[in-house]
Parts: sequence; C-alpha cells; structure tokens
Amino acid sequence: MNGGAVARLNSMTDEFEPVSVSRRISVPARSIFQILASPARHPDFDGSGMLRGAVTTSTVSGTGDIFVMKMHYSELGDYQMNNHVVEYEEDRRIGWEPEPGRGHPRAGQSGSAGGHRWSYQLTPDGTDATIVTEIYDCSRAPEDRRRGMDDGKIWVDCMTRTLERLDRLCEDEKLRPFRIAVPDGELADLRDRLDRVRWAPEPRGGDQGYGVSLAFVRRLVAHWRERYDWRAWESRINEYPQFITTIDGAGVHFMHVRSPEPDPLPLVLSHGWPGSVAEYLDVIGPLSDPRRHGLDPAIAFDLVIPSLPGFGWSGPTPDVGWSPRRIAAAWAVLMRRLGYRRYGAAGNDWGAFISPELGQLAPDEVVGVHVTQVFPAGPGEVRNASYGHVHAEQPQTLAHALADSPVGLLAWNSQVMTGLDPDALLTHVTIHWLTGTAGSAPRIYAEEDRQQPPSGPATIPPGLPVPLGLAQFPHDWPSDRALAERQGAPILSWNVYDRGGHYAARQAPDLLVQDMREFFARCRSTPLQPGSGS
Repeated sequence: MNGGAVARLNSMTDEFEPVSVSRRISVPARSIFQILASPARHPDFDGSGMLRGAVTTSTVSGTGDIFVMKMHYSELGDYQMNNHVVEYEEDRRIGWEPEPGRGHPRAGQSGSAGGHRWSYQLTPDGTDATIVTEIYDCSRAPEDRRRGMDDGKIWVDCMTRTLERLDRLCEDEKLRPFRIAVPDGELADLRDRLDRVRWAPEPRGGDQGYGVSLAFVRRLVAHWRERYDWRAWESRINEYPQFITTIDGAGVHFMHVRSPEPDPLPLVLSHGWPGSVAEYLDVIGPLSDPRRHGLDPAIAFDLVIPSLPGFGWSGPTPDVGWSPRRIAAAWAVLMRRLGYRRYGAAGNDWGAFISPELGQLAPDEVVGVHVTQVFPAGPGEVRNASYGHVHAEQPQTLAHALADSPVGLLAWNSQVMTGLDPDALLTHVTIHWLTGTAGSAPRIYAEEDRQQPPSGPATIPPGLPVPLGLAQFPHDWPSDRALAERQGAPILSWNVYDRGGHYAARQAPDLLVQDMREFFARCRSTPLQPGSGS
C-alpha cells in the first residue's frame, strides 16, 4: 500500500481502536466483478445488488490496481460496519453509479451502515486485489453511529459467509500448475488386469458385422502389454505447461502453450470422444512456433488445449448438464481468466459442436471458428452407430463396465478409432483409464441430447455470428455445406483434402495446420459479410 493510502486509512480510523483482524485474503478482481455484475445469480446477494443483510457493497479497481477495503462491523451496539476503499488510481475508476440524489464520494470515503450504496464496477481484466477485514471498537463513537444488537449480528454473519465464499471462489479461480505423474502402482494394476483378461468367445463368422473382433482386440492388448510405453507419452505431454482450474464447479485441465512470436492469436482447441488432449500433440509445435517449423511466423498461436469436463485430467464432472453449450461457456470463462479478449476456436468431433457454440456465446471475443465436421445431427445419430444411442440414453449403465475393465474399455472406444496407429489409440484409452473418466466421458452424448434450448438439426447453431472454416478429410463422415448455409453460417473457407481422416491432427497434421493457419489469417485480415465464402 502506498503512503498516501496509509495516511487516508489512518485519518478514517484513528478514532477507533483495532480489535482484531478477522480475515485477510487475496481476491482476483475478476471474482469480485463476477459477484457484482451478476448479483441475482450469487447466493450471497438478495437480487437487488445488495449483500444479503449487508449495508453496502463498495468496491473499486482497475487494471493493475490494488485496493484495500476496510469492513467495520456492528455487534452488540459497540461496532459499526463501513466499507472503506482506501487505495486506487482515480483515473482508472470506472462505472460509478450513485443512488438518485446522492453525490459523488471522494477517494477513501466510506459507505456507512444505513447510508446509500456506492456501485463501483470492477474491470473484468483486473489483477489481484487484497481485501482486509478488520473489526474496530466503536464504543466511543457517537450514538448515531452505532447499530442495534440484532442488526449487528446480521452484518457479521453476512460478511463472514461472503468472505468464506470469496475464499472458495478465489481458490476455484486459481490456475494451479499441473504435471502428470501416474503412480507406478496404477500402471502395475493396469498390467495385472491385462494379464488376467477374460476373452469374450466369438463364433465362426462373428468377426464380420458384429462389432469389434476378438482378433483386433487381442492384437491391441498384446501391443499394450508388450510394446506400449505410457511413460514416453506422459513425458511428451509434460513438455508443455499444464494447469488445472475450477469453472462452474467442475475441474478443467488444460495445456497452455505460448508462442515466442510477438503477436500470436490465442486459439482454444477442443477434442471429442473418445479422444483427449493428446489428439493435438502433433500440431502444437507448428501452430505455436511456426518459425522453428519452417513456416511463416506472421501467423502464430497461443494455444489453450483443455480436457473436456468429464474427460482426462479434468476428471468426472460433479453434476449433470455438461452439454457442448455449457462447455463452451466454460471455455469463455477460461479464456477470460487467462487474459485473452480476442481469440479463435477450433475443434474436432465434439469440439466441432463446442467451438461453434463458443462463437455463438462470445461473438465479440471469438474471431472465427474452425471445425473438421459439420454434422447434420448429434455424432451418434449421424453415424447411425449403436454406441451413440447407448451414450445418449444410458451412459451410466455402460459406465460400470468401462470403469472396471481396461480391455472392455479398449474394445468399446476403439470401434471409432480404427484409423489411428496403435500407440495413439492406446494413449487415448490409457488416459481415460488412468484418470477414472472412462465412464464419465460418454455422458456428453446424453447432455447434448438434453440441453435446452436444443441446437437444432446441426452442429452449427442457427445464425452463427462469426466466420466458419471447415477442413474435410476423406476418411471421415462427410460434412454438409448446404446445411451449414441453411443454418446461416458465414462460411469463410471450406476445403476438401485427399488424405487423413477423423483424427486429422494425428493422421494429416500438416494439412490441418495449413488449413487453420490460412483460415485464421483471413479472419484477422478480412471483414466478413454473412453469406460470403469460398
């Protein structure tokens, strides 16, 4: 705190004797902004913008600003609660809105019990703020500055609950560094289960048209036991910075790879089922560090690659309802939490649902959406595949089997990964197994089926307000441009390639990188009018 702020603080409180410091917490300004901007949705507010039972909500901040708020309690008639804003930069103060008939408060002035409310709005990109809660003995204050016993208890209880909630909120908003370190015991357990597999009998002719064949599963299990090296893949993922945070109550694991170039475009990449963040390992280098990979550095990306809630190191979700739209809303929070205000979104499989939803939810932030599929309906339906219907209708029934048998998990998940090399396929399966998300990941099908309001007949929401780009690969489900146009998508690029498949980031990374670089370069340089395209 600077000297001027200390002087102001002393001038306001020298008539009172400090009793105790009840709580001191460091609060991201974004947290307070979230509370003040959405009071009706915050359980400690009464819907009118006032703390439940509290006298005032006075907060001031700005980008790079630190403030201290003194909260004076009123209890048993001897304490009074005021909120004192004692440090801020006046030229960064924004959004003050007094109640009618009230004047503008001076720097360091307090809002008092029974007085009017000062409504300062925090900037969403504000940095950490420090709230100091202190109790002062006001017994020598004039009678008209005291509060009654009952009121005082309400204020103290209210502020205690609020500070506890801020504590939790601050903990949730932390970006906690993460590094994969699977215990040896878990790998030993996996090997033991593979050694004790009970093979499903297969009748003559049962290897054609009845599902994943016994011979196919046997080959993959042999590779898993004898040649697959999890530690090598673990080390490869750990080459990149990883973090875990909490958004909307759910854990979100993500890789955050910053470009060394001076003006990168932030880009959030979303995978699908039964994939994982490992899907994008082969494109991280050329997208984030093009100069090192012989590409034009004029277009480079800061990459944010999250594990979908319910997948991988994000862990199982604590509640239902994690549809593509809710995941997209979480991605918008994540990108703001990382300080990004303009960014691109790209995705494959379920990522081809999530990325357009993100463009729909945050059109002022998303510069464009790049996908590798435009499905006419949910992934399970467009493929007319039994797994999609099971996932959508009874994912929990299936979860009991997938969570208990690595070979069963391998057989189930591999039915849609036959175009992948064994190591890549087994990496996705191993991640689902080791993170305990084998049963939770398929729920996204049920959540998409139940999300309200429904998205309509396509992965592209109606009236997508940002540019759309598609890269179509031959060994994948065909995308329907006419459908995208009927949905009103402003198509900026639509390219069809002669190699690769559903997992293009692994099967044809050079083509996918080229397509994404060209698309987002155009998003940056070309104003788009709806209906235009190429």
